[in-house]
Amino acid sequence: MQIIPFAGMFYNKATVDIQDVVSPPWDVISKDSSYSKYNIVNIDLHKDKQLFDQLIADDVLITDDKPAIYVYAQEYTWDGVRRQRSGFVALTRLENYSKNTIMPHEKIIYSHIQNRVDALKTLKANFSPVFALHEGTIDIETSGEPMFEVEHEGVVNKLWPVYDEAVIERVQKDVAARQLYVADGHHRYGSGLKYKEESHDAKYVMMFFAPMDETLTILPAHRVLDARIDMDRVKAVFDVADAQSDYHASSSIVMYCDGVYHTLTAKNKESLSDIIDLHSMLSGLDDKLSYVKDMDDALSRTDAVNGTAFLVNAVTPDEIVRVCNAGEIFPQKATYFYPKILSGLVMYKF
Repeated sequence: MQIIPFAGMFYNKATVDIQDVVSPPWDVISKDSSYSKYNIVNIDLHKDKQLFDQLIADDVLITDDKPAIYVYAQEYTWDGVRRQRSGFVALTRLENYSKNTIMPHEKIIYSHIQNRVDALKTLKANFSPVFALHEGTIDIETSGEPMFEVEHEGVVNKLWPVYDEAVIERVQKDVAARQLYVADGHHRYGSGLKYKEESHDAKYVMMFFAPMDETLTILPAHRVLDARIDMDRVKAVFDVADAQSDYHASSSIVMYCDGVYHTLTAKNKESLSDIIDLHSMLSGLDDKLSYVKDMDDALSRTDAVNGTAFLVNAVTPDEIVRVCNAGEIFPQKATYFYPKILSGLVMYKF
């Protein structure tokens, strides 16, 4: 897949406190949160071209002097362990999924695609990169202090520009030889493709590349059904057994209802993923489903509505590769990559 360097757009540190202007991606922003006047949310989520143009004119938003790729590292604590996920940001030539150079792993919500196409038409910019995974490592050395270092919701985000043409050329060749998988940002990539069909000025999308290794943190999304499940529906897809006391360590899906736990094991022994089987079993019940990252929260919500919880394991990188390479796709909310890539740290205006 072709990547190129670009002159990134940034907030001007001399004008604003970076911590006040970055945010999570548009699709995970809390509607109840309040943001400063210049926060990227007010441009991206609200498609405010007037504000965007004004911040550029006032040098609140500035552009790098020359093209670069940008090393992006996130330091965070999870399960009591300090971790760091590192990768880099570059522009990626938009290619249809049919070419198989980049593969989606999760279904999309089509209304979200149109929302992002409208944003591209209005603002002609990417404010948050698509998050892509690759196997193996792509090493890029950094030196000196980062261009930006900002803590957001307990995650320390660092960004370094890399201008060295020899390094950039090596990385370009390395990426061209690899299979890529969309981790996060399916709607951003899909809207880029749709906008490309309508406009000649949209050949590239901003993308963050990270390796499929132990630095990845993928959280499960437990399912809470606002009703008691029909056991005949469950038994058509799964073998059901009483769960042991260590149910939370089970490799199977665990179903919880009326204070009782059961393990669910797919009847189809050639199944690519338990999550896909669970989605099939819950087909038609979407309006009664909610998705919860914390297991205890899922259980308490289930008790509150006298419903049914399905406690799932986090999808693994190997599982993503296996499903994608088989030409299949996960249902929505199958994965939650943590931490989220910040919006507004580095941007691409076309």
